[in-house]
Amino acid sequence: MLERGNLYSLDYAIEHLPSGTPILEIGSFCGLSANVITHFKRKHGASNLLLTCDMWEFEGADTSSKIAGSPILFSDYKTFVKDSYVRNIGVFSPDDLPFTFEMTADELFDAWKDRRNCADVLGRTFDLGGPISFCYIDGNHT
Repeated sequence: MLERGNLYSLDYAIEHLPSGTPILEIGSFCGLSANVITHFKRKHGASNLLLTCDMWEFEGADTSSKIAGSPILFSDYKTFVKDSYVRNIGVFSPDDLPFTFEMTADELFDAWKDRRNCADVLGRTFDLGGPISFCYIDGNHT
């Protein structure tokens, strides 16, 4: 869930973007903050592209193991969360879908530095690299 302070900060940051270069979100989970960022982009008339990354890997999780106390495999949970993300951006941001890369932040920044052309989770390609206007680090992405 997003704290009230995060909502205020995102609203303020998007209202005061320094340029039209992309917005970057590190960590996507099920898409709540990506959709909130898109909402604030609409509110403030910002046309910046939103780029996100997430591996949908969970700390201490072995994909072949089960979530403690449940019959659910972490691999099934990963699929569920990623599919939820794709479904949520499709419902709440269909007019301005973010480019979402299944990468860690380090992988994304390496690709960014090398100006690689990468495919996102929707199969679209994007030339990474160049300046960004704002970066939101969502959650514990050390």
